[in-house]
Amino acid sequence: MRHHVLTILLAAPLVAQSPVSPANRATSAGNSASALPFGNPQPMRYLQLHSDLPPGPLAIRGLSWRQNEGNGTFSGTRSIDIELRMGRGVRADIAKFLFAANYPSGAPSVVLARRTVNFGPQGAAGNPSPFQGMSVTLDTPFTYTSGTLAWEARIFGGTNSGTLAAADAELAPRNTSTDATFGLGCTLQGNQDPMRLDTTSIGIGNSTYYATFVRSAPANAPLVLAFGATNPNLPVPGLCCNSFTDLASILGFGSTAADGTFTANGNSVLFLQRDLAGVTLHAQAFAFDASSTQPIQLLGSNGATTTFAAPNGLFGSVSRIYALGDPTALVAPYDGDMVGFGLVTRFDT
Repeated sequence: MRHHVLTILLAAPLVAQSPVSPANRATSAGNSASALPFGNPQPMRYLQLHSDLPPGPLAIRGLSWRQNEGNGTFSGTRSIDIELRMGRGVRADIAKFLFAANYPSGAPSVVLARRTVNFGPQGAAGNPSPFQGMSVTLDTPFTYTSGTLAWEARIFGGTNSGTLAAADAELAPRNTSTDATFGLGCTLQGNQDPMRLDTTSIGIGNSTYYATFVRSAPANAPLVLAFGATNPNLPVPGLCCNSFTDLASILGFGSTAADGTFTANGNSVLFLQRDLAGVTLHAQAFAFDASSTQPIQLLGSNGATTTFAAPNGLFGSVSRIYALGDPTALVAPYDGDMVGFGLVTRFDT
């Protein structure tokens, strides 16, 4: 009899376990937490990339998330108007800030048609917490075979009741740049503050991300960024401010928004797969100013200096991008909690 039981067990097909990504967090809590995208269901488009799933095929029937570790008990609920999509993604270490660019094989599949999904209560937290109170069952199973898997939540709104704990998340190691500003930009007629440029950069994995942010510029104005290796800090005849870069390179970066701001997003986030450790870049922004009485009708910013950190060669298996306020946004703004950051996710089979 024991021989027959053993034969039956050996002949039975193996049942794939539900993998967790990042894989090293299957039985331990992540090192961070995130209220997005489920803690406060504001409209947004949210995409997450996972590059460490075991080779398939896997028939994924649902997705689950867990609350951050702790000792509390959470009875809050969320009713979320949501649509879910899944597809083959680019590697997490080369995440793009154009949503469509993260799908190399074409548009993802709708795996949960738009509907209201209820999350919570999450119950008692632990270390790690259980996958409880934040799960979605797909309309039809999604077949995963290999490579990076992307899931995307398009959230159209929702309602809150009580407290929902932040979701467990993982932050990959990263090295941040040293950033500084120099001098003053021009002040737009009617504004109190001069035009301002800020920059930021991270070295992560084997790559460098660089992003720029502008405010107090003319509204809906063409914008260029000038880069150089030095800061001459010299007056330019006909320009309303000094030049804080040697103008070695000038790039068009689109236009400012209606409020005179510019946020790095889409292709305006510079991504370099190389080590720039110790390199210092001097930048200055210029926007067309039709109201200017100067011979050169450009409003210039302060100078912004970035000394790049070395990529650390260490990259996690998860990245995300998101755009708040619009579930159908085409581009995502750069933020430090995107590349190398994501929710600990279980792919339920």
